[in-house]
Amino acid sequence: MIDKEVIKRKMDEIQSRYQKIERLFQKGDEHFLRDEDVLAALERHFQGMVDAAVDINMHLIAESGLKTADDYQSSFSIIAEAGMLPIDFALKIAPSVGMRNAIVHQYGDVNKKLMVAHIRNGFGQYVEYVKLVDAFLKKQS
Repeated sequence: MIDKEVIKRKMDEIQSRYQKIERLFQKGDEHFLRDEDVLAALERHFQGMVDAAVDINMHLIAESGLKTADDYQSSFSIIAEAGMLPIDFALKIAPSVGMRNAIVHQYGDVNKKLMVAHIRNGFGQYVEYVKLVDAFLKKQS
């Protein structure tokens, strides 16, 4: 059974981290390149936002009896195939997991300027993700 309270807490976390990232970006991209502490905060909030969405996906997958995700990225397409997200949106948001993985696992030298640009261009998708998951949950009531 889908636990809407668990999902609600994760959606609140996504929204909170979104707001923190938005505030960080008000200082401008160059600020991240000059201040490692600010860059670390951006990385952590982005990772937390992606992780919360993946947690939601995994909960929906498990509680709906869907096939197990091979990795975090595929969790978006699995719930989309089940009608919980639009397929085109799932394909658009899923690659953000790759940036999350690069940050967490420190794959080689991540180009900081490209990473900041990637986060700036993609973090807004998580607001839409929350709206779409919320709409799906309301249909389940």
